[in-house]
Amino acid sequence: MAILRPGIFSLFGFAPKYFITHPSETYNPTIAQNLLELISNGTILSLSDLWSMQTGLYQTVITVLIAINAILCALSFILIRSSTTTVARAEARQEAANEVDIHVKSQDFNIKIKEIVNEKLKANGFDLVDFSQQLEDMNAELERISKENFELKSELKPLKSNHPLFHSENDGGELKLERGDN
Repeated sequence: MAILRPGIFSLFGFAPKYFITHPSETYNPTIAQNLLELISNGTILSLSDLWSMQTGLYQTVITVLIAINAILCALSFILIRSSTTTVARAEARQEAANEVDIHVKSQDFNIKIKEIVNEKLKANGFDLVDFSQQLEDMNAELERISKENFELKSELKPLKSNHPLFHSENDGGELKLERGDN
């Protein structure tokens, strides 16, 4: 294992102070006395102490990272959900409007609507073709009457200008014609 090598500890400056770097060597009595003193004071670290410190450190780092990850996930969920819902609703409305427009503008839709309207009108005894013909006849009759009215007015203009009743200030210049058949 790389962690038990004295070279790694010496890179950080811990090896000569807190770890036994060469346990197989025999130490002179002063070093042995110092070593016993460090052990009795509890300032020398054993391998189990080192592993428990490392485990605690890694557990803390992992716990902090998990907490940060959970916070980020919660925030992203809230932001994505709120923005996605609004965008999805807007897109759904737009797509629905587009699809309805496409369907309404299609030839099949117009044919179906005409068939349904004709069926309903025929069920009520109403013939649309006959009704449109009647409207055309009425329109032609109205045009004929308008033309006759215009001709009559143009024929009455010279009579109106020569007749003394139209120049009267009491009447306001209106001529009322009545039939003698009454």
